[in-house]
Amino acid sequence: MKRIRFLLFVWLIGLTPAAAFAQQRGTITGRVVNRETTQPLVGAQVAVAGTTMGSVTNQDGRFVIAQVSPGDRELRVTLLGYKGTSQPVTVTAGGTATVNFELTETAVEIEGIIVNATGQEQRQREIGNSVANITTANIELAPVQTLTNLIQGRAAGVVIQPTSGTTGTGSRIRIRGNSSVSLDATPLIIIDGIRVSNESESTGLFTGGTSTSRWDDINPDQVESIEILKGPAASALYGTAAANGVVQITTRRGLGGRTEARVYAEHATLDVPDAVIPTNFRARGFRTDLNARGDCTLVERSRGTCSVIDSLYSYNPLLNAPNSPLRQGNTNKIGGSLSGGSTDGRATFFVGGETQKSDGVTRANELERTNLRANLSGLVNEKLRVSAHSNFITSYIQLPQEGNTGSGPWLNAFQGADPSPANVARGNGFRNPYTAVNVGWWKNEEELRRFVFSVQGDWRPTSWLHVNAVTGVDQNNRFEQGTIPVPGLATGFFAEGLREQFRTQARELTGSLNANLNRELRKNLVSTTAVGVQYNESSADFTYAAGSGLAPGTLTTGEALSVQEFFGETKLLGVYGSQQFGINDRLFLTAAVRGDQNSAFGENIGFVVYPALSGSWVVRDEPWFPEVAALSTMRIRAAFGESGSRPGRLSAVRTYETQAVSLESGITSGFIVSNAGNPDLTAEVSREIEGGIDIGLLNDRLAIEVTRYDKTTRDALVARPLPPSVGGPTSQFFNLGKVKNSGWEANLRIEAVRSDNFDVRLGLSLATNKNRLIAIGDTTIPPITVGLQRHVEGYPLGGYWAPRYEYADANNDGILQFSEVTLTETQDNEDDNLSFIGQPFPKREVSFTADVGFLKMFRLSGLVDYKGGHHLFNWGGRIRCSDAVSFCEERQVPGAASLADQARIIARHNTAVASSMGWIEKADYWKLREVALSFTAPSSWVGRLGVGRSLSISAAGRDLKIWSDYTGWDPESNIPGSIGTDVDPGRFFTAGLFTVPLPRTFVLRVDVGM
Repeated sequence: MKRIRFLLFVWLIGLTPAAAFAQQRGTITGRVVNRETTQPLVGAQVAVAGTTMGSVTNQDGRFVIAQVSPGDRELRVTLLGYKGTSQPVTVTAGGTATVNFELTETAVEIEGIIVNATGQEQRQREIGNSVANITTANIELAPVQTLTNLIQGRAAGVVIQPTSGTTGTGSRIRIRGNSSVSLDATPLIIIDGIRVSNESESTGLFTGGTSTSRWDDINPDQVESIEILKGPAASALYGTAAANGVVQITTRRGLGGRTEARVYAEHATLDVPDAVIPTNFRARGFRTDLNARGDCTLVERSRGTCSVIDSLYSYNPLLNAPNSPLRQGNTNKIGGSLSGGSTDGRATFFVGGETQKSDGVTRANELERTNLRANLSGLVNEKLRVSAHSNFITSYIQLPQEGNTGSGPWLNAFQGADPSPANVARGNGFRNPYTAVNVGWWKNEEELRRFVFSVQGDWRPTSWLHVNAVTGVDQNNRFEQGTIPVPGLATGFFAEGLREQFRTQARELTGSLNANLNRELRKNLVSTTAVGVQYNESSADFTYAAGSGLAPGTLTTGEALSVQEFFGETKLLGVYGSQQFGINDRLFLTAAVRGDQNSAFGENIGFVVYPALSGSWVVRDEPWFPEVAALSTMRIRAAFGESGSRPGRLSAVRTYETQAVSLESGITSGFIVSNAGNPDLTAEVSREIEGGIDIGLLNDRLAIEVTRYDKTTRDALVARPLPPSVGGPTSQFFNLGKVKNSGWEANLRIEAVRSDNFDVRLGLSLATNKNRLIAIGDTTIPPITVGLQRHVEGYPLGGYWAPRYEYADANNDGILQFSEVTLTETQDNEDDNLSFIGQPFPKREVSFTADVGFLKMFRLSGLVDYKGGHHLFNWGGRIRCSDAVSFCEERQVPGAASLADQARIIARHNTAVASSMGWIEKADYWKLREVALSFTAPSSWVGRLGVGRSLSISAAGRDLKIWSDYTGWDPESNIPGSIGTDVDPGRFFTAGLFTVPLPRTFVLRVDVGM
């Protein structure tokens, strides 16, 4: 009863009429504009210093802050890309004070605003770790088709690795390297305060490796900004799940003032450049070993069994329509939004929607998606604001077979031949013709219904207390079906047909409550205290069924092959707190801690604790700092923190599965242990130390940021083998391993030219990462391998290993003999006769951006990026040059193969060498990622045209040109590893294997504002 009375009292306080407070408090209004252009600035954050009270400017640059306590105040304004400033203001009881601001553009970002783990807005100058900010206001959205497009190349240390150029497929996302031997490396995603699905590979059906991604369900047109916390030094308060970094997304919301309507239409074409598609060759001649005419490849020439080629045939089944599985792809989008609110900002809204229809560059590859969003916010009273964010997504995706499948169009097209009767009669055919007709014969389809909803309350009972609560759910229901109708595939498989269905219901539920106390303890000393509690529940329900024996012309199965069902969930309870002291608004010291209890931990594990410390010192603002004309800003920062990754949902639990048992009375059901479990299994804990410096030069027109990080993960999950006598499971997970990542990150931004009619902004980012497995933790554990990749102490995770060989053309005849390719005497691992060849993920990256505006109407932007220091297994190239296919140019055409090319073919086929080292290639590349040109019509033109308030037209291209020595068709596009389990070392697997290259995309977009 006491609790009820207390809650009723709090509720009545919240409903106290605003008039009761209006007599004691005042209002601040004003306008924020660009100093040079005098144009209004939208989205500027205006705050009363030392309090949590503030506002955001609307489309006209105006703001209103109500219920400000009387007295002398300091009003601060910040906006990313502009130099923050402040002004004094005197507030009188019941009065209105007016303060106007003129902001100057800047390349320095330390005054930018971020939202921390407790829901509190902080200036970047107050935190000791680096944060990557991406705002859509500065990006021409025409070439940005997905959320991963939006991130790619715009944040140092964030690596996006596409798996395929097939429309609708996802990418791997890694921040500051790989930290786990067994767990996924995908960062945590938070949208409008709640956790959402971060699956980057979420397809259940067999497609050969390609998969859809829940990341790219999110419409980049509805994203306002993205903040990327790159490691535990920044993400400790996010706890278990944040060891791989955190991506915080804020979606668009309305601003006070007039209602603004916006519509846009977009058309894109996609194509695969002809130059990346190799041609099939076949050389024929007299074979001495057969005493007849036959194939005369490099292998036969090296053996001396075929010295004269009498005919050479070539055919490219991918470029010869109408039999090619390729086509020109296209995408059409239509979208729009309504946003606005009351003049004083008390109520705001944003409602938007988009529909998309895409046909990929491979036949039988389609995408249809509809994305609806509604964000509402309003003041319940002068102390309480409630906001609601909702997003509904429906999509249909059809994926072709590609990658690691014998039934994919790419693999079979590379064995195809000219189907003309004359060519067939001459006996010049290749094998397994695969035409456009049967590309989609094996149909894989995914239908998605996804709903993301959150409600947030912000209560400010006093100027120094801010309480916020958020709760929400991400519910996605996925229905997948795979169908092979009778009479089966062109390759002869599944003659009776096949029907598969995979139903998934996955849910992320989040609830958190935070209190932030901000007090000025004495002059120039501000204390900020935050405490909070969070609950998260992640669950998934899978049902799979498959059958064969389809009746011709139907989808009805006559024979059930398999039925499986699985349900799993994890629950997390986290409590956390932080304390910050700000001295003279120049030095900020912060300590924080979080404790998590997770149901995925073993039963013997209680709370896992993650501490954090950070410091930020804007040393240039110190009065004793010497005056240096060129130096306008300098900040030194450092941070330490820990965060974790949970074990797999059931890794700590002993589980069982049914098995038929034969008894004297007959067959009955029994069970065996399927997973040994481990009651002591706990989180993998990553500890990171980060330090850096931010410098602004030439009146903040040139910004330099440098960061050094060192991250060590302990208690990494490793599968220890169990003796066969145990029966059932062959391994058991233990917290044994230790992994280290370290590197440098640097950003340079420059406002090279700044004027009314011409401006130039340039950006350069660089990052390095050194990854090492420090220890497996148990010398009895055999090598952990996936194909040619393995985890070896002292080397990068998932490194490529193969026997090293050498070659020499002893007789200088230009053709290597089998005897001229030999194993190198010394290998890195003598026990397995293997050598380390390279790591699968980039060691270094570079990104260069340019943004040029001219005549107040045109803007030209571009992005070039580089990845290097890594290797990629050219599995597709090896297959094309193998005995099974052998239609590659270097094996068939005399003089086409260098000695190195010959050596890698012979080394693979010579049983005395048996090495694929030559097919593990350097995958460094430079790429012209984006180019966009936009035209924004002057308002006077728009008025005369009568099309609304604004009009812009953009033309753009994406993935336009790549420069690389990799001999496969795309060093970016690579088949991912095994998919669908929580703990899976196959996630490190990478290979270039008959996956669609990233297509060139050309986009035309029209935006109209009304």
